[in-house]
Amino acid sequence: MPVYEYQCCSCRHCFEIKRGFGDTGPEPCPKCQAEALKLFRPVPIIYKGSGFYSTDHRPSGWKGEDSKEKSAEKVEAKKEDKAEAKSDKAETKTEARKEDKAEAKSK
Repeated sequence: MPVYEYQCCSCRHCFEIKRGFGDTGPEPCPKCQAEALKLFRPVPIIYKGSGFYSTDHRPSGWKGEDSKEKSAEKVEAKKEDKAEAKSDKAETKTEARKEDKAEAKSK
């Protein structure tokens, strides 16, 4: 039998009562015997089975640990590219300074 929650209209006392589905009629308050109203509360949701978690539905290209290794390799490659670009910029700056000094000496 389901358990229902009630609240008294006069004394505001809350109480629970087990009632069958076929039971009808208002339920009196156990403290003051006044009329009580049935309270409706949200029902908790319990996720059981598959299909509710992000790990249940993976993208078609998902490869697990291999994809993590590949992404780590990509990060390292980007770092190397940035380091090379910085060294290239430094070389061009030093070459430009040498040319400026050579021009200054010739004047």
